[in-house]
Amino acid sequence: MKKNNALYLVIADIFLLTLSYLLAFNIRFDFKVPKFYYDKFFKYIIIIILIKITTFYLFKLYKSIWEFASIGEILNIILSVIFANIITIGFLIFSASKLPRSTYPIVLLTDLVFIGGVRLFPKILRAKRLEGKVDVSFKNTLIIGAGEAGILVLKELKKHPELGNVAIGFIDDDERKRGKLVSGVEVLGSRDNIPDIVKRFKVDEIILAMPAVSQKRSKIYIRNMFKNRC
Repeated sequence: MKKNNALYLVIADIFLLTLSYLLAFNIRFDFKVPKFYYDKFFKYIIIIILIKITTFYLFKLYKSIWEFASIGEILNIILSVIFANIITIGFLIFSASKLPRSTYPIVLLTDLVFIGGVRLFPKILRAKRLEGKVDVSFKNTLIIGAGEAGILVLKELKKHPELGNVAIGFIDDDERKRGKLVSGVEVLGSRDNIPDIVKRFKVDEIILAMPAVSQKRSKIYIRNMFKNRC
């Protein structure tokens, strides 16, 4: 299913990227585009599409579940579109394409609208479906463990907003992860920092995502997490 979704997105991007240039030409020439520019554009269209699709792939725009997109993923769309256009502009100038440079900023804006819109549309639809149907009491949720298990937990929380769990951060003892973002959520500290974090962020719920930890140790961790909250 994910592969099919990625394929649909690639097809949509090819159509929208082409439309973006055609729209930019028409805006630039007041809908009276000289045939010369159409001929030049269709000469380079395949390379332009390849550059941009490859850039989007490297920025993982075909791997995210856009129905549950976070702010980090939205920023990723913006960065990927800007980067793709910079590379494309460089190529067109270097190859002396003779396409009007005044269309470049227009293309950048239309790319942002089209590429962002096609990905965020499912998120908007989901929000509309849930609007007024679910009475959710939001709970500040702390995830213990920023490894694969923690990321899976985070994805499930994003997948089911009706549960009301808002991930405010991860806890992990790996110092290399401290202060870094994992799937758009910050690693706030180690287990030693838990009491302070629980108090500071008013944590309502804790999810332990550490498969290697025994049940006995898990109970100790959870008991110690809340002991200083009040």
